[in-house]
Amino acid sequence: MNKQSENNIRVKRAYEQSGLSYSELAKLLKIPRNTLACYITGRRTPSDIVTAYITDKVKGFLGVENGNVTDEFINKTQIKASFVKQVESA
Repeated sequence: MNKQSENNIRVKRAYEQSGLSYSELAKLLKIPRNTLACYITGRRTPSDIVTAYITDKVKGFLGVENGNVTDEFINKTQIKASFVKQVESA
């Protein structure tokens, strides 16, 4: 597997584990929704730095420290409520 597809897979896994929509995750990451969608679908490949930023942000959002975000069970209702609370307080 090459580095490009590895980064796309990591971003896609982070997206799936977050339980958020493309728009919600893009807001959390402060990147355009279309850019995020391109990373997730593989139309564009994020750099290593961007991939690390996205996975770290999702880990922080989920409250995962020093763990692999893909190994966590995510309650989507709880996550969405937390997201709404964070956005409202910003």
